[in-house]
Amino acid sequence: MSVTSVLSVVEVIENCLPETLSVSEIAKRCGLSRSNLQHQFKNKTGLTISQYQSRRLLSLAAGEIANTDRRILDIALDYGFESQEAFARAFKRFAWVAPKNLREQPVWAARVEFPAIDKAVLEKLTYLKSLPLVENAAPASRWACYGFEVDSLARQADEMDSAIYQNFERFYDQPFARYFEGLGSHIVEFWDHCQFANSRFPLAIGFEVDEEKAIPPEMVEVHVPPRRTMTISLPGSDYIREMGMCLPYRLKDELGLKLGLPPHFWLASPDSRALHFTFSVEDISDDSLDDLLTAFSASLETLRVTGQELEPLCFPQGKNLGTRRLSTLFSEFQDVLTAVSIQDDGQVILDNMVHGEDAQVQGFFTSPESTEALSFEGLYLITEWEGDDIYSVENRLETLYHALNHSPAIYISPGFEVIRNLSLEKGYFAFQLLIPVRFRRGSSSV
Repeated sequence: MSVTSVLSVVEVIENCLPETLSVSEIAKRCGLSRSNLQHQFKNKTGLTISQYQSRRLLSLAAGEIANTDRRILDIALDYGFESQEAFARAFKRFAWVAPKNLREQPVWAARVEFPAIDKAVLEKLTYLKSLPLVENAAPASRWACYGFEVDSLARQADEMDSAIYQNFERFYDQPFARYFEGLGSHIVEFWDHCQFANSRFPLAIGFEVDEEKAIPPEMVEVHVPPRRTMTISLPGSDYIREMGMCLPYRLKDELGLKLGLPPHFWLASPDSRALHFTFSVEDISDDSLDDLLTAFSASLETLRVTGQELEPLCFPQGKNLGTRRLSTLFSEFQDVLTAVSIQDDGQVILDNMVHGEDAQVQGFFTSPESTEALSFEGLYLITEWEGDDIYSVENRLETLYHALNHSPAIYISPGFEVIRNLSLEKGYFAFQLLIPVRFRRGSSSV
């Protein structure tokens, strides 16, 4: 099937949306056999006809939910679903949240948008499908990272390239950059607490270093545990968006895998525009809420948190790495944490939705009964953490965040995390972490 033929199939599908056509009807309109259509369309795009139609329907529906006040039931019926429940099940598989969570969330809707395939996209998808996925068993590694954020909703190549170039310039203007002369640098990709609710991507300029090398205090030390990785080499940054469209299907269909927890690494070829993307992978699983709670010795509880702000905290420039902030909190604000640990009602409030040049802005609070200068209530996942190695605990916490991002039952809600019951003694620490969560539709109980 030629590119022209595939685009003709796409045109037939797009002209009929929100109505979906059977494969037989599409084949008839395009003058193709049913079996040939299915095989060739999947071969060129990496998607089945059914997958393409479903993702386009749900993408369009997401835009309507986010940008109009129409009833979700009416939108569901318009897009060919027999009931709101059937629509919600399909939507959760597509966007990982219930439809109602996209209300007045145009950024979230744009994040999950699946655009119509045109000639340029099709050519890239066909090329990407032919690229090898190289598997590796990556050993544990230690990284020196200088963080920054890129604001690019559609991951436009020119916007991403410009932002990354500006931050490289900013980094190499710093006196401590001389310690990394001659070392190869990567762009390190992290994850945000509410990744789909904003248009920002937490990234870092990263250098792999050995245990003996001192890391400047202006940078973040990141320990990456041993893991299973894949590498794909792209011709340039203008292939990143299309890679995001097809890579999950390639991993699932060809290997029975899914994208693993960050960080992921980008390496530019010194003599070409090529980019090498190395990412972790893991087996596909569908763990229940009970499985998640058991794995992390966690519980769910609706709580009301009150407090009075005593001292604002702001992570320094270069130290915002999205969800990976525990080690920075302990290294930058040791005096504050010590003060919290000696107060019976001491707690640290971490805002998981603040962004900007000086992100992440945090807050240090106590919660005496006599004041309610700060007050909020919600459902929290209550977890306990302890140890003498902050990096090991940070990696374990990253695993929990990753599990929440993929849980069919609950997800991280925009709001405030709470650290309380903090104990610090002779290099050993223990604390309770409260993570704001919401139930996905149809998962209202354990």
